[in-house]
Amino acid sequence: MVLIMGLTSDGVIQMAENVLKMQQEFLDFLNQFLLEMGLRALAKTRKRTPVRTGFLRNSWQVSDVERDGNQLVIYLTNSAEYASYVEEGHQAYKWSRGEDGKRVKGDKGKYVEGYHMARISLAEINREIPPRFKQSFVKWTQRLSL
Repeated sequence: MVLIMGLTSDGVIQMAENVLKMQQEFLDFLNQFLLEMGLRALAKTRKRTPVRTGFLRNSWQVSDVERDGNQLVIYLTNSAEYASYVEEGHQAYKWSRGEDGKRVKGDKGKYVEGYHMARISLAEINREIPPRFKQSFVKWTQRLSL
């Protein structure tokens, strides 16, 4: 057994093994954490989404974690054609029927304010990330016995 600056060779080997283990599992930890945050954003956004038929609310989806250059990203999307109008707001128009019975866009009506259901939810999640990450990271390192 060799003693170097107060560490035994067994201690150094154990520390090196822990670092390798942490390196191998860290990406999995980050992916799981980001997916958890994405699912929280999804739940908050769905809860804020107005409902007539339920189609808009049920069309929200969260992607898997993806690598974009040197960043890990997750996407919150909605496939409903009118999702952006409900999110951001839009100009309403008065509609009438033409002689052929088809709908014809008329004069501008009132402006319909957006609900900002995703924007508000994502802002909340972005504020939650630092303390939640710290808590999760501490638990993760304790689980690894570091």
